[in-house]
Amino acid sequence: MKKVFLFVCLIVSAASVAAQIYYVSPEGNGLSGLSWDDAISLEDALAKVEHGGEIWMKEGTYLSSSSGNRNESFVIPSGVAIFGGFKGHETSVAQRVSSAKTILSGDIGRMGDNSDNAFTVVKLVDADESTLLDNITITGGQSMEMTRDRNRTSAGGGLYIISERATSQPHIQNCTFIDNRARYGAAVYIDGTKNDAAPTFYNCQFISNTASFKGGGIYNDGESGRANSRITSCYFEANKADCGAGITNNGKSGESNPLIVESLFVANVSMVTGAAIYNQQGSGGDASPIIQSCQYERNESELNQDIADSERVTVASSHRHGAHSGGTLQPKGSRTTIAADGNK
Repeated sequence: MKKVFLFVCLIVSAASVAAQIYYVSPEGNGLSGLSWDDAISLEDALAKVEHGGEIWMKEGTYLSSSSGNRNESFVIPSGVAIFGGFKGHETSVAQRVSSAKTILSGDIGRMGDNSDNAFTVVKLVDADESTLLDNITITGGQSMEMTRDRNRTSAGGGLYIISERATSQPHIQNCTFIDNRARYGAAVYIDGTKNDAAPTFYNCQFISNTASFKGGGIYNDGESGRANSRITSCYFEANKADCGAGITNNGKSGESNPLIVESLFVANVSMVTGAAIYNQQGSGGDASPIIQSCQYERNESELNQDIADSERVTVASSHRHGAHSGGTLQPKGSRTTIAADGNK
């Protein structure tokens, strides 16, 4: 009986620790972070929180470095849930209001001069499926270093998700990525080159992000690995890139087959092709996303294509609107399959 009692106590104790909530504010001058009145900085909360814990963030702007160090990022531990959008008095997540904006910014140097901004604002490493970012705005990342390598100085200005020793499968929901820049994946870069990467994006906005090469909104990098994200009910507007202004899927020698559902691509601009989505494959790799019930409006590219690929893409129930939307959904030489839409 004593052993059973001790076991139950250990479970209760572990659950209590796992459910710990830390309260955060832009001022962050508290000590414990265990209440709004004693709110701490985000950096301190990230150092304290353990797997299963939560961080509640008061509205305001949080800089990724207090010293102007471009290499510093907000590194979210695996299994931690980050909730933004609080006014600073709530006792439940449901009490949040839409007017409260929580902003994670890479504008750490001279205000308005993005050349000295952080390379990456937020980083997730081997994040399991209980890892959550909710109601956060990420802006001001600047990963534009001239290198052929895809790393934090050239990829993932807003958010860098990497799978090093375990599958990264965090959930990102109700978040906004705006005005981030990079050579690859200006808003989000998903690195599945070493291990599987399968994050989920739900009800997120990708607005005015610029990639000098590929992936203005999201770059799914499955080269020699796997990057199979799930993107549902997301909005891509005014993103720019040479190819894949909205999303780029790289499956060279690997696999990049994301599921893209009920998402809207508006006024994205690719200098070459794939104004909304670009699929890159070769060396026996595969970039064949499943695209269902998406819409395309006023996207532009030199080759006049919303979706461009070198092999194939499965498109189900997709629609184009507007006289300037980017041409055919079936690029030359592709094996695109368009499923019949009974509601069309």
